[in-house]
Amino acid sequence: MEFASSELGRRAGTIAEHLAKILAHDVAGYPPSYPNPNGYPNRGWCDTIKRSIQEIDNLDFSPKQLSREITNNALGDTWTELRRGILEVIDKGLCDDSWGGFGGGSFAR
Repeated sequence: MEFASSELGRRAGTIAEHLAKILAHDVAGYPPSYPNPNGYPNRGWCDTIKRSIQEIDNLDFSPKQLSREITNNALGDTWTELRRGILEVIDKGLCDDSWGGFGGGSFAR
């Protein structure tokens, strides 16, 4: 289970980094990258977020296990910020072109 824990933290960082790029504001301590003068989300950023969420979901944690892993790895505040960021991307439709019917996986529930 140690691998899953480190994978969870690594994936959380990847999601935060790419959300910051798309949303153009800090997400879980990751600053937005510049330049993005027109404010357009890069399809690669959206695809990376989607893939990272799916990889976390594929770790097959039960809700209780996931909660324990988040707590054990001190990811609570990060997880909350990631969830907010993903919901913001969904609400603004920023990744609609590349996500199709993907609704944010476990972060949107």
